Amino acid sequence: MSSENLDFSLSTYNLKDFPFHKYEKNFTFIVNGKEYKTNRFIADLLSPIIRNSHFNDETLDTFTFYTKNNLSKSDDKNDYFRDFLNLCQFETVNIDSNRRKIYCDYFCHLGNSEEYIRLRSNYL
Repeated sequence: MSSENLDFSLSTYNLKDFPFHKYEKNFTFIVNGKEYKTNRFIADLLSPIIRNSHFNDETLDTFTFYTKNNLSKSDDKNDYFRDFLNLCQFETVNIDSNRRKIYCDYFCHLGNSEEYIRLRSNYL
């Protein structure tokens, strides 16, 4: 047995199999006036702003923002923010250029510059 040190962490691949839909829906996003219930883990994952706020106030359970882009308003056929939340299933999805623009806007509002830049670089 080797006595060398090894850098190790759990694989994030395991997150793909998490049953996030079974977790309590204890967090609400309000986007352009429409409410979206999800769990706090997803909210923390999507938004560094929310995650950092939870360090100071564990009772925070709502985050509201409005987009300037009328395309991001959902209708019965296209619920863009619901689809955006589904990104947390860690499945690869194909999104068109319009949706990429909308998702960039969401990431910007959520303070997630890493995902914004990653998606924006593929958008340009």
